[in-house]
Amino acid sequence: MGMILPWRDVRLDRVPSVQDFEDTATEILEIVGANSRVFKGAAFSGSVARGDLSPRSDLDLTLVGYDGSYTLAKSLARDFDALAARRGIPLDYHLWPASLARLGRHGYGPSYLETFPRHPDAYAVGRPLAECFRVRPGCIDKEMRTKMTHKLRSTRTRAWIFETRHASDLDMVEQWLVGSWSRVVRPMRVHVTLGRRLLWWHHAALPHDGKADVIDQFLRERAFEPFHERYSTLCDLDRDYDRLLVRACAGKERRSRYLKKVKDMLLRNFRVSLGLLSEVSRFMREEPLGQAA
Repeated sequence: MGMILPWRDVRLDRVPSVQDFEDTATEILEIVGANSRVFKGAAFSGSVARGDLSPRSDLDLTLVGYDGSYTLAKSLARDFDALAARRGIPLDYHLWPASLARLGRHGYGPSYLETFPRHPDAYAVGRPLAECFRVRPGCIDKEMRTKMTHKLRSTRTRAWIFETRHASDLDMVEQWLVGSWSRVVRPMRVHVTLGRRLLWWHHAALPHDGKADVIDQFLRERAFEPFHERYSTLCDLDRDYDRLLVRACAGKERRSRYLKKVKDMLLRNFRVSLGLLSEVSRFMREEPLGQAA
């Protein structure tokens, strides 16, 4: 969720359907299953696994390759990326050698213990990821503070790049959208990421991490009331883009109007996101709300 589509995709009618996402995930898993000597396990997570896909989603894929076949696993993973791109779908995949996954030498924190598939399902093949990965003991509180700091820094960097290098020219706005799409950068999803991490930090658990559930729970938390106004603004901007995309796909927006509106939305989104992320990061440093030990 949260992708902003380049005009080229709108013009070429490359906005994917829910069926496109499901077909792509199924096709990738069929290839993984046919290469059981290459991949130890694979699973999709996120919107496709939850069943709340939208045309602005991406596909989140974790792959574990056997060490002796890791070069072939990397080649196939690049093929998966190209396969998804042909359908206008961004693929955010992570590939780990089986030995590093088993030793805990990877980028996943303790919260992932709750999200890794523990049994094969429609969007997982091979060994369950919970068996493939060792997640080193850690503190949810520390993990979420670190992730929030990283999110603030990365958002600040992307905002600076967009404002100083791209916002003055609509062709450059389109260039930024194309580059962001290929790197699976989702600026309109900051409020969902922030909500998940703050809820994790506060409760040390997040049983329902879908977009709608996170937004609803965040806006019901009295402890987070100081952030609700800015948070709601980001929700409104996200909905505004949904409406703009529908109009553009129906041929009711010209290229210049579409890109101008996207530029204005992004500039406001970055300003509000940075203010909110700064406040939340300070709040997490100062308030002993984290419940994880």
